[in-house]
Amino acid sequence: MAIVIITNDDTKFLQGKYIICYDNLDVIPDQPDVTYILRTKTTNEQQVLNGLNYLQNRLVICVEKMPRLTKLKDHDQIIFDEVKVKSHDFANSTRALLKENDRLRAYHRASQVPIPYALSFIRSNVPDIEFHRRLATIGLELDDMYCHGLFAYGIKPLAGRISWPNNKAKSKSEPTSNFRHSDVYWEQLISLDIGVGNQVRKQGESLPKGVKKSIQHESRWL
Repeated sequence: MAIVIITNDDTKFLQGKYIICYDNLDVIPDQPDVTYILRTKTTNEQQVLNGLNYLQNRLVICVEKMPRLTKLKDHDQIIFDEVKVKSHDFANSTRALLKENDRLRAYHRASQVPIPYALSFIRSNVPDIEFHRRLATIGLELDDMYCHGLFAYGIKPLAGRISWPNNKAKSKSEPTSNFRHSDVYWEQLISLDIGVGNQVRKQGESLPKGVKKSIQHESRWL
């Protein structure tokens, strides 16, 4: 018998033969041995009943928030399967994203984690430069599912322990007036070049940490 399952977590249905659609069911669900999974923000009575017209096996509608479809509560072919999810259980989902061998499951868990939160762990645990180049190419302007897909299929599962990101923000000092704001190595120049360091000392400006504050002796050619 054909059934429609409305749920907020389709993890347990990701087995056997299945087809995943997003926002709209853009295929006819008429294969008898295939589970059709529709991932969408919400659904309505008409969409559920339309799915039953051609359905031969099972349609799983995965929504972000369970809808109130009171007229369908007693329908024999419609099942409401609400999974209680912890409100801020991002750590376990991030762990699965980084370590899960089943990358399709990793994709599902990635979609539950805010992208900035996931990125903080990825920067601390994924040194793969090619992955970060792909991420820079995709950018963060596309739909979130593209980033989630890259997280799931662009990262090799980690074998070791997960390193937690450092929450302490490093204070970034401003360059002295001798340098442009775009000069990256201004601190190293002051530290290594005595002449440059003395110019900064004479101007009375702050020196990088660890650099002596007194005027240093310069060796000059005669």
